Amino acid sequence: SKTLEAFLSLCKDAYSPNFVFLCGSEPELQFAQELAQIFPGSQTLYKPSLPVLQHIMASMQLVVSMDSLPLHLAATAACPTFSFFGPSSSQKYKPPGPIHGSF
Repeated sequence: SKTLEAFLSLCKDAYSPNFVFLCGSEPELQFAQELAQIFPGSQTLYKPSLPVLQHIMASMQLVVSMDSLPLHLAATAACPTFSFFGPSSSQKYKPPGPIHGSF
């Protein structure tokens, strides 16, 4: 989506991050690969096991995610998170603690 690309571009310009795009379906994989081409140095992970994903997240500086299993898995790895919530309450469901932000 153009909105996501614009958000990632702002992040890239401000912080020079390396993105890791996580995907769990073929359409998501295709989209993640397209994003990885737009943002050089990015990686795409397709259906990693939970222990592998948790290990990778433990070395990340920040995980940005919607309210999902990867968000909460990152929190178990003591990785700071920023999460986006839809109709559910971020104050109720975001990982607890000062290293976890939400919108």
